[in-house]
Amino acid sequence: LGDTPSLMRFNPGHPGEAEAQVRRVLGARIRRGAAFVLRSGGQLLGMGEAIFAGCFRDVERVKILEAYRGRGLGRLLMMGIIHEAGRTGHDLCLCVEQGNLIARRLYASLGFASPWQRGDWTR
Repeated sequence: LGDTPSLMRFNPGHPGEAEAQVRRVLGARIRRGAAFVLRSGGQLLGMGEAIFAGCFRDVERVKILEAYRGRGLGRLLMMGIIHEAGRTGHDLCLCVEQGNLIARRLYASLGFASPWQRGDWTR
């Protein structure tokens, strides 16, 4: 990375280059709530969404592009989301797949705890 990564907040339907880049690079669009986009030198590195749900903010779709993983960018992204939640007086809630050990370790190191485990049902 040439430049220091910067974290920007966008609202859904935010017009412009950032929304288009999120759609093109991550194959996703900013759905609802606030999107946090991590960029460096105009290059999209990752994103996450924080969605209001009563007194909680659900954290969804946290993703760092594969080429930039292992550099602490997921932590930087989550710290921005945590800061915003604290600033607005919201607790955070998230779900993570049982087998996603890297994400589970990151979230645990940031103070998240797992009060229960959800079982998957198939038919």
